[in-house]
Amino acid sequence: MVLHKPISGSKNGDDPPCLSKDLAWYVIRTRQYKERVVAQEASLFVQRVYLPLLKTKRLGFGRLIERIEPLFPCYIFARFRLNEAHYRLMHSPGVTGIVCRGAEPCEVEALIVQNIKSREIDGVIVLDSPALRPQQRVTIKCSPSAQVGQK
Repeated sequence: MVLHKPISGSKNGDDPPCLSKDLAWYVIRTRQYKERVVAQEASLFVQRVYLPLLKTKRLGFGRLIERIEPLFPCYIFARFRLNEAHYRLMHSPGVTGIVCRGAEPCEVEALIVQNIKSREIDGVIVLDSPALRPQQRVTIKCSPSAQVGQK
């Protein structure tokens, strides 16, 4: 993965193939804990910004504390025309780069972003509670070791 590699035009004046003239989703890498700042700044000049948030529960001060934090720490999704917003985005505070394959920024399929958004409830992704709780009693009805010693 190559991040923050500047894109230069080709010798004949045409845009290189990575400079799509169409709107596309990209993944932007941010500095740690700067996802919200980058999302707010980028929303001023890109078509759409999406920061998926996750509701979590963490143990703190001897009790569970509910927090809302990024689903993908240090990453946001943005939809824009690469040839129009690349330079300004790369020079925005808190941005460290665009996720690339080789030297070319990777487009993210809109279906992936839609799939993540579809899991939101009131703007936040809530994961189902685990099926088991700590110290919960379970009954094992069948196991590979049950076959040992039987003929």
